[in-house]
Amino acid sequence: MTKNSYQDILKVPEITIFVVLFIVLFLQFFSRYVLNDSLSWTEELARYLLIVLTFVGGISCVKSNSHIYLEFIFRFVTNRIGKIFIIITSLLSTFFYFYSTYLAFILTDKTAYQRMISLNLPKNIVYYVLAVCLFIMGMYSLIRFYKAIITKKEDIYDVMSSENEGD
Repeated sequence: MTKNSYQDILKVPEITIFVVLFIVLFLQFFSRYVLNDSLSWTEELARYLLIVLTFVGGISCVKSNSHIYLEFIFRFVTNRIGKIFIIITSLLSTFFYFYSTYLAFILTDKTAYQRMISLNLPKNIVYYVLAVCLFIMGMYSLIRFYKAIITKKEDIYDVMSSENEGD
């Protein structure tokens, strides 16, 4: 399997959720404005799909390192200080993702008996998906942290570039 086909397979969940979200929003629009009788479940499902899409898309952003960061600062500091910045930010990001995973699992326990209003499903399904997404983001961030530690200071900016992150 080539590198590009592997990356394409990783985008399947994002695309699938987006297509389902599009269909649900189209149903909502069609039923409300054409049939003049809105389906009650479409708005709630669209809200939860959008939340899930955000976190599933966040996995791709963490993997490719395409989140917003202050890249211009790295142009004004030495490689050694840049490496220290990258290690610290990677460590903080890793801590944030894993701690957020922990909090998401706590939230799943607290919402275990709550139901969605119009779908009659447990609300914690969404929080389980978010916890898994946050855990995967934490793993990618941990990989970036490890790469930052073992990389020579002269090559440290390769760890930050998104072109080198398909490994």
